[in-house]
Amino acid sequence: MGLPFERGERPLDADVQCGRPALPAPITAPMKSTHNVDRDVRIQVKRADGAKLKAAVKAAKLSKSINKKVKFSTTKKTVTLVIKNVRTSDEHARKSWVSRITHQLDRRKVDPLYALV
Repeated sequence: MGLPFERGERPLDADVQCGRPALPAPITAPMKSTHNVDRDVRIQVKRADGAKLKAAVKAAKLSKSINKKVKFSTTKKTVTLVIKNVRTSDEHARKSWVSRITHQLDRRKVDPLYALV
């Protein structure tokens, strides 16, 4: 019926026979690591209270290991404090420095819109 091979089968080197170069070998790369956002401490406030949030974090005098993980994310209406990978199963160890931040926010009369501590 005009097919060079029976039942539409093609040999593996058909591309080479047709004059097309063979495909290059696929590049294998290590799997990209993921991040679990449930382990982050997040405190979100109104943008107008953003400076007070930053001042509260500074006044809380966090340890160097925690201070390295502190980031502030700003949107049009909110400012969010994100501290990565600090919500472990040991809640008592976290309570000491989280309570210092919340106490500083209370002193500045800041009402968080959202808090995951």
